[in-house]
Amino acid sequence: MLLERFTEADYDTRVLALLVGLTGLPVVFSVVGYVSPRLLNFSYAPLGVAAFAIGVLFVADERFLAVRLTGDADEAVVFLDAAERIRDHNRAARDLFPELVGAVGDPIDSLAPIDSVPESEGALLERTDGGETRYYLVDNRTVGPEAADIRHVLAFTDVTAIERQRRELERHNDQLEGFAIWVRHELRNALTVVGGYSDLATEALADGDVEAATEALDTVSGTADRMNGTVDDLATLARHGRTIEWTEAVEFRETVTAAWAATGTSGLELAIEGEGTIEADGPRLRKLFENALEFYTHNGGSELTVSLREDGFAISDDGQPPPPDAAERCFDYGDAAPATSAGMALPNVRTLARVHGWSATIDPEYADGLRIVVAGAVVRETSVLAP
Repeated sequence: MLLERFTEADYDTRVLALLVGLTGLPVVFSVVGYVSPRLLNFSYAPLGVAAFAIGVLFVADERFLAVRLTGDADEAVVFLDAAERIRDHNRAARDLFPELVGAVGDPIDSLAPIDSVPESEGALLERTDGGETRYYLVDNRTVGPEAADIRHVLAFTDVTAIERQRRELERHNDQLEGFAIWVRHELRNALTVVGGYSDLATEALADGDVEAATEALDTVSGTADRMNGTVDDLATLARHGRTIEWTEAVEFRETVTAAWAATGTSGLELAIEGEGTIEADGPRLRKLFENALEFYTHNGGSELTVSLREDGFAISDDGQPPPPDAAERCFDYGDAAPATSAGMALPNVRTLARVHGWSATIDPEYADGLRIVVAGAVVRETSVLAP
């Protein structure tokens, strides 16, 4: 039973196995004593038990304790001494950190990414492998005295699902908070404008000034349209603001063309560069393009180019570039956009990119207008890619 447990524990338990083997040696003595007068004929089993106990106590007590504490653990486990040198590790740890192979005796600070012993409970380790990021909760346990061969046990528990949910909830809460600030600001301003110009229209009609009343009511109507756009933005956020769980190969050119037709971008000339598909949620990707195109209709440009790239796409125009210190704030709900008539188009672009796991930024090196770069996407079947 002990030998089987040591084998399953997947640690260097050769010393322990030898001690267990010693417990069987007295059986040989007992047999010899039974058939030969050279040894006394009595049970030598207590000698084996005593040898095992003394060996565990004075030779391998720390390792025996470590196996007992972590032998049934499924998580990756690394053993360290008091000087933070690697003493042992299990198979799960080697699978997670191939750098551990042959590293017994090396200080842990020479081995990335686990190059330090966490001082606080609940340290989180981020590990990216094959394009997938996973998260591990690191538990640092002290299992032996200062001079022990094994002083620390590092256990790495996979908490990827929980951490992804936490980050998604945090992202969504930040997004809603920023959007709520913007909605409150927009609606308060809109109601002020509607109230003020309604009073002007009433006074103008009372004075018989139909032209002034008409102008005031036109302003009220335009403000109401803007409020309607705010409601549409809120609906977009509610419908498409959560992280997607399923994607498909979406045709790049067809999606851009459909978004262009739905936006009604008069006064702009569109050029589409690249052929291929993007792994995405089709309706959300189209909505992303619609919001981007809606923004560009208010950016003062005449030419618009949508280019497929190796890891996403870029949208560029020859219009007004953002101020250098405002490029990042353009994507924040609650902050002023470069073109206020575009509403929350740019923040919606970033939101719809993030629900796919992509990034959306403004290219600071593009000087001919404004360029939005969406990166992190999976692009397939592409014949032409923009640089």
